[in-house]
Order: sequence, then structure tokens, then C-alpha cells
Amino acid sequence: MAGRRIVRWSVLLGLLGFWTLTRSGSEAQSAVVREPRVYLSDPVARHVMTRAIAGALRRLGRPDCRLVLEDFADERGQRLQEVLAALDLTAATYLVERLWFVDGSTAPQCLKADRPRAFTAPGDKVIRICATRLARHSAPGGVSLDLLVIHEMLHSLGLGENPPSSVEITRQVSRRCGRS
Repeated sequence: MAGRRIVRWSVLLGLLGFWTLTRSGSEAQSAVVREPRVYLSDPVARHVMTRAIAGALRRLGRPDCRLVLEDFADERGQRLQEVLAALDLTAATYLVERLWFVDGSTAPQCLKADRPRAFTAPGDKVIRICATRLARHSAPGGVSLDLLVIHEMLHSLGLGENPPSSVEITRQVSRRCGRS
């Protein structure tokens, strides 16, 4: 019983943190503050993902981080910032209002030995999360989950892979958005 109460309070505090973080930074302030669309049945995974989205929003609130949208283009050669502009959305609004984060733990991509932590197809608005792997991915020395959210957002805006490779995308997201 006490464990459930702790998880509930953790989720509530995470949502409060999400609300607070989405209120900071000029880009984030222009977003309609809503709860992110995180549909993970495990409450701890849901909390971790909600915090990662809040962190991604905080990072995207910095102009230097948003430059990553100029670094990549969709399959038609249109810069991802232009894709957002055509939708009349900011990166923060797109992340909160257009993307869905769902459990993909049973998908073949999550079950492979070299499994990713999240995946989507170019242009897809659903980000599938390998929820059972979240804790390991957020361990010290690994790529921050905040950066993973931004990486997957780029794919949802139309960025393909190979080229650029997943490693190259992550490296550029880290370069632009990596400092806290």
C-alpha cells in the first residue's frame, strides 16, 4: 500500500515538474500547457517518460537546441524547422500536442538483442517506448532520455535514417541540446 502511495506521489510530482518546466523558456511558454500523451501502463515508466518529455521541452526552450531542426531534412529535402512552420507549430507545441508515447515493449524492435529504447517511423506521430528498458537507458553515462525524446521527435517530423545513422542523429542532438 505504501509503495502505491509513493508511486502516486511521484507521478503527481512529475506532472507538477512537467507543468513548471513547460512554463520556462520562450519557446516552451508559447506552447499550450497540456499534459503529454504518455500511455504506459507501468506507473514508474510513465513517470520517467513524463519527466523526459519535460526535460526535452526545457532543452527545446533554448534557441541553440532548436537549431537541430535546421540540421536535418525530411525525405523531400525540407528542413524540419520548415515542416514545423508549415504546421504553424513550435517544437514544444508539436511535442506535447501532436505526439503520442505508447508502450511498444512487445514490438519486435523492443525484443531484439540490439533493441532501441524508443522508435517510430518517419512522419509517424506515435513514439513507441520500450518501457521495460527505460531505467537502464537513463543510467549515468547513457544518452539522456530528454535527448532520446528529441531524437524521436525529429523522426516524427519526417527525418529518415541511414543516412544519417541513428548514432549521427543522436550525436547532433547531443551537440545542440546536450548541455542541461
